[in-house]
Amino acid sequence: MLRAVLPLLAVMLFSPPARADDCDAKASRVARDLGGSVRTRIGPAFKLAHPDAVNWSVDCTGGRLTKAAGSWSGPGTASRFAQLMGRTSSEVFGVPEDAAASVLLACVRNGARKAGAMAEATGSGLKVGCFVSGDYIALDVVRR
Repeated sequence: MLRAVLPLLAVMLFSPPARADDCDAKASRVARDLGGSVRTRIGPAFKLAHPDAVNWSVDCTGGRLTKAAGSWSGPGTASRFAQLMGRTSSEVFGVPEDAAASVLLACVRNGARKAGAMAEATGSGLKVGCFVSGDYIALDVVRR
Protein backbone atom coordinates (compact mmCIF):
# COMPACT_ATOMS: atom_id res chain seq x y z
CA MET A 1 0.00 0.00 0.00
CA LEU A 2 2.78 2.45 0.93
CA ARG A 3 4.53 1.74 -2.37
CA ALA A 4 1.38 2.78 -4.25
CA VAL A 5 0.96 6.00 -2.28
CA LEU A 6 4.58 7.24 -2.53
CA PRO A 7 4.51 8.07 -6.28
CA LEU A 8 1.22 9.92 -5.87
CA LEU A 9 2.61 11.87 -2.90
CA ALA A 10 5.75 12.76 -4.87
CA VAL A 11 3.67 14.07 -7.79
CA MET A 12 1.55 16.20 -5.46
CA LEU A 13 4.56 17.68 -3.65
CA PHE A 14 6.73 18.42 -6.66
CA SER A 15 4.16 19.45 -9.29
CA PRO A 16 4.14 23.09 -10.41
CA PRO A 17 1.25 25.23 -9.15
CA ALA A 18 -2.02 24.73 -10.99
CA ARG A 19 -2.87 27.05 -13.88
CA ALA A 20 -6.06 27.97 -12.06
CA ASP A 21 -3.91 29.87 -9.57
CA ASP A 22 -2.40 31.87 -12.45
CA CYS A 23 -5.87 32.62 -13.81
CA ASP A 24 -7.23 33.62 -10.41
CA ALA A 25 -4.32 35.99 -9.85
CA LYS A 26 -4.58 37.55 -13.33
CA ALA A 27 -8.34 38.09 -13.15
CA SER A 28 -7.98 39.58 -9.66
CA ARG A 29 -5.22 41.90 -10.86
CA VAL A 30 -7.33 43.18 -13.77
CA ALA A 31 -10.33 43.78 -11.53
CA ARG A 32 -8.26 45.48 -8.82
CA ASP A 33 -6.27 47.66 -11.27
CA LEU A 34 -9.49 48.92 -12.86
CA GLY A 35 -11.39 49.59 -9.64
CA GLY A 36 -13.57 46.48 -9.60
CA SER A 37 -13.67 43.09 -7.94
CA VAL A 38 -14.03 39.42 -8.84
CA ARG A 39 -17.55 38.13 -8.17
CA THR A 40 -17.31 34.51 -9.24
CA ARG A 41 -15.68 32.06 -11.60
CA ILE A 42 -17.67 29.84 -13.97
CA GLY A 43 -15.37 27.61 -16.01
CA PRO A 44 -12.86 29.84 -17.81
CA ALA A 45 -14.97 32.99 -17.22
CA PHE A 46 -14.37 35.30 -14.28
CA LYS A 47 -17.42 37.46 -13.64
CA LEU A 48 -16.20 40.83 -12.39
CA ALA A 49 -18.08 43.70 -10.76
CA HIS A 50 -17.67 47.39 -11.61
CA PRO A 51 -20.10 50.32 -11.28
CA ASP A 52 -19.62 51.30 -14.95
CA ALA A 53 -20.75 47.93 -16.39
CA VAL A 54 -23.85 45.76 -16.05
CA ASN A 55 -21.77 42.68 -16.93
CA TRP A 56 -17.98 42.58 -17.03
CA SER A 57 -15.79 39.52 -17.40
CA VAL A 58 -12.49 38.07 -18.51
CA ASP A 59 -11.81 34.52 -19.67
CA CYS A 60 -8.63 32.66 -18.81
CA THR A 61 -7.41 29.43 -20.37
CA GLY A 62 -4.10 27.73 -19.68
CA GLY A 63 -2.95 30.54 -17.43
CA ARG A 64 -3.55 33.17 -20.15
CA LEU A 65 -6.28 35.78 -20.35
CA THR A 66 -8.06 35.16 -23.65
CA LYS A 67 -11.17 37.33 -23.71
CA ALA A 68 -12.62 40.53 -22.29
CA ALA A 69 -16.36 41.11 -22.37
CA GLY A 70 -18.89 43.50 -20.97
CA SER A 71 -22.26 45.10 -21.39
CA TRP A 72 -23.83 48.38 -20.41
CA SER A 73 -27.35 49.68 -20.26
CA GLY A 74 -28.31 53.11 -18.93
CA PRO A 75 -28.54 54.89 -16.58
CA GLY A 76 -25.03 56.18 -16.53
CA THR A 77 -22.78 57.11 -19.34
CA ALA A 78 -21.76 54.95 -22.26
CA SER A 79 -18.42 56.80 -22.33
CA ARG A 80 -17.46 55.48 -18.87
CA PHE A 81 -18.32 51.94 -20.00
CA ALA A 82 -16.25 52.45 -23.16
CA GLN A 83 -13.28 53.66 -21.07
CA LEU A 84 -13.59 50.63 -18.79
CA MET A 85 -13.63 48.24 -21.75
CA GLY A 86 -10.71 50.04 -23.43
CA ARG A 87 -8.67 49.78 -20.23
CA THR A 88 -9.72 46.14 -19.75
CA SER A 89 -8.69 45.24 -23.32
CA SER A 90 -5.39 47.04 -22.82
CA GLU A 91 -4.68 45.13 -19.58
CA VAL A 92 -5.75 41.74 -20.95
CA PHE A 93 -4.07 41.90 -24.36
CA GLY A 94 -1.17 44.29 -23.74
CA VAL A 95 -2.14 46.78 -26.44
CA PRO A 96 -2.11 50.55 -25.91
CA GLU A 97 -5.37 51.78 -24.39
CA ASP A 98 -6.03 54.27 -27.20
CA ALA A 99 -5.53 51.54 -29.84
CA ALA A 100 -8.00 49.25 -28.03
CA ALA A 101 -10.48 52.11 -27.64
CA SER A 102 -10.24 52.88 -31.36
CA VAL A 103 -11.24 49.33 -32.34
CA LEU A 104 -14.05 49.27 -29.75
CA LEU A 105 -15.42 52.56 -31.06
CA ALA A 106 -15.30 51.30 -34.66
CA CYS A 107 -17.35 48.26 -33.65
CA VAL A 108 -19.89 50.34 -31.73
CA ARG A 109 -20.30 52.66 -34.74
CA ASN A 110 -20.82 49.63 -37.02
CA GLY A 111 -23.27 48.20 -34.50
CA ALA A 112 -25.23 51.44 -34.22
CA ARG A 113 -25.66 51.46 -38.01
CA LYS A 114 -26.96 47.88 -37.93
CA ALA A 115 -29.16 48.53 -34.83
CA GLY A 116 -29.99 45.21 -33.26
CA ALA A 117 -27.57 43.05 -35.26
CA MET A 118 -24.08 41.82 -34.41
CA ALA A 119 -21.21 43.90 -35.76
CA GLU A 120 -17.46 43.36 -35.86
CA ALA A 121 -14.26 45.39 -36.07
CA THR A 122 -10.60 44.40 -36.12
CA GLY A 123 -7.38 46.27 -35.54
CA SER A 124 -4.31 46.45 -33.29
CA GLY A 125 -4.33 42.65 -33.06
CA LEU A 126 -7.85 42.62 -31.61
CA LYS A 127 -11.17 41.32 -32.88
CA VAL A 128 -14.23 42.99 -31.36
CA GLY A 129 -17.77 41.71 -31.65
CA CYS A 130 -20.53 44.02 -30.52
CA PHE A 131 -24.25 44.42 -30.28
CA VAL A 132 -25.91 47.84 -30.00
CA SER A 133 -29.61 48.38 -29.47
CA GLY A 134 -30.85 51.67 -28.08
CA ASP A 135 -29.17 52.20 -24.70
CA TYR A 136 -27.71 48.68 -24.60
CA ILE A 137 -24.14 47.89 -25.70
CA ALA A 138 -22.40 44.49 -25.46
CA LEU A 139 -18.74 43.93 -26.39
CA ASP A 140 -16.59 40.80 -26.74
CA VAL A 141 -12.88 41.31 -27.34
CA VAL A 142 -10.39 38.59 -28.31
CA ARG A 143 -6.93 38.50 -29.82
CA ARG A 144 -7.13 38.32 -33.61
